[in-house]
Amino acid sequence: MITAGLRQLVETATACAKQCNDDNNHTVAAALLTRSGQIVLGLNAFHFLGGPCGEISALPTTRPRAQKTPSTLSSRSTARQAR
Repeated sequence: MITAGLRQLVETATACAKQCNDDNNHTVAAALLTRSGQIVLGLNAFHFLGGPCGEISALPTTRPRAQKTPSTLSSRSTARQAR
């Protein structure tokens, strides 16, 4: 069973992915839940060499805020799937 907090985490990642999606370079968003309850967002940055994923871009954001290690992660993609 998913908790209300985890549901909010997934909804936050989904909203970020939808808002920032440009169908090209930004298609995956990640939401990290810190132990203090703060949600930290990240977004992938695709380029010809690959680029960092949403999860990796969110991780450094936790350090300056003294949040230490995230306790939970959710990532959502808005990329169109091949049919």
